Amino acid sequence: MKILFIIPSYQPAICYGGTTVVVSLLAEELAKLNHEVDVYTTTANGKNELPDIKPNETKVLNHVRVTYFKRITGDHTHFSPAMLKTLFKTARQFDIIHLHSWWNLFNISAATLLACLSKEYIISAHGMLSTYTLQNQNTKLKQILHSTLGKRLLGKSTMHACTPQEFEEGLKIIPKWKGFTIPNLINLPQKDIGIKPTNKVFSIAFLSRIEQKKGLETFFHVLPKLSFDYQLTIAGDGEINYVAQLRNKVQSLLVSDKVNWIGWLNEEKFNFLAKADLFILPSHNENFAVVVLEAIAAGTPVLISNKVGLSYFVAQHQLGWIYDGTEIDLMQKLQIAYEDTTVKINTKENGLNLVSTNFNSVTLAKNYVSQYETLLYSRSMKQEIR
Repeated sequence: MKILFIIPSYQPAICYGGTTVVVSLLAEELAKLNHEVDVYTTTANGKNELPDIKPNETKVLNHVRVTYFKRITGDHTHFSPAMLKTLFKTARQFDIIHLHSWWNLFNISAATLLACLSKEYIISAHGMLSTYTLQNQNTKLKQILHSTLGKRLLGKSTMHACTPQEFEEGLKIIPKWKGFTIPNLINLPQKDIGIKPTNKVFSIAFLSRIEQKKGLETFFHVLPKLSFDYQLTIAGDGEINYVAQLRNKVQSLLVSDKVNWIGWLNEEKFNFLAKADLFILPSHNENFAVVVLEAIAAGTPVLISNKVGLSYFVAQHQLGWIYDGTEIDLMQKLQIAYEDTTVKINTKENGLNLVSTNFNSVTLAKNYVSQYETLLYSRSMKQEIR
């Protein structure tokens, strides 16, 4: 099968976070299954361009052919006429075309071209079509774009969601949107991290990109009200002014001596997560949240909001606590997490195995192939009827 991924940023541009990582994992796993996988992307690396990569250059990364096109607009829009020109010439060569991400000119223009060519395509929005995103980020521009073009392009596609929650959110936007649900692929430690330390003070960890939707403001407001001693360590970075606002908030709440800011972690993240007594992710919206599985795999229970896509997995296997988004419930769940032993023991003893079993990369990649084959069969049947 010849498969094309279209995504505005790709390895080694890890500054864009989880989407870039999970898409590259899927592409590489599909290539291992002997499928021909191409990626059309840009040289984007935040506000700059990827070093040592020439515009419109093709590289083979772990058996995946990646073409990095020049973009003529900056970060978050990524418009690339060179990509569109190549896509126009090559679209019909691919059996499956899978777009990853939305709300950028790179993918919206690609979907527009594919629709004009009557070429079917899949869209993985990776959390960009949630109610929260539509209502809280560049609202007016997105509403105009969605009503004039986006809704029509989405309706012509097949939706891929990585959790049932994301699928339901997609149906709120396009009520009869056809699609399928398969989890993202993840990188896991190859073995148990080891014995968890006994912390003198209850250790709470946060690891993610720091932005408004992560809900840290809500979490900070609860901290002064806790009845037990704790240390919160925040690993991650974000827009400079916003991080400064959060630091000021911590100071105004008089808890700055209990909050540590350590910046972004890569290779050390599993050890960091394993050393914590609790991982928190109080997000207003997360379509998946790979870091939740990483924490569980490291043997650390999680406390997350019910807006996190993986809350179903956490609840089903008793690997942490889910709160309803209110400060009162958050404070109550924090107290329970502090006192509980059963969930902590279960996560420590079974977390890695449960994550490895339920999110096995080979199995998930085969599930994607099965869905691709179903789409191809459906397409061939339509052509026979015509």
